[in-house]
Amino acid sequence: AGLAEARQAAESGDLVGARKHLEACLEQVEAVASASAFKAQLCQDLREAQTNMVDTRTYASRGSKLMWAKGKAHAEQRSACLSDSEGEDDEGTATKTFSYANVQQKVMRSKAKRECR
Repeated sequence: AGLAEARQAAESGDLVGARKHLEACLEQVEAVASASAFKAQLCQDLREAQTNMVDTRTYASRGSKLMWAKGKAHAEQRSACLSDSEGEDDEGTATKTFSYANVQQKVMRSKAKRECR
């Protein structure tokens, strides 16, 4: 969401606002205690996006393409790396949810798990 919102601001000509939005996103990501490859890559992508928003010319020539590509890559990575999160409902029955999954992805994942048994 952070890259998409910053891209929208930049596309409307507000590069300062877009950089500020990316900086706020970067601070939130860096505040997460876990150290993971995904977190490191996301921080690097946010910094690179900021660098390519220094002026309108840079954004038009490189930054806009970078923002589109990074946003798409992160969306695909999230959907490819769905994580199971187990819990219990009010009746004590085990439940599973899939982070970032839409209905079709959940159905496909359930079908694949049944077929692999």
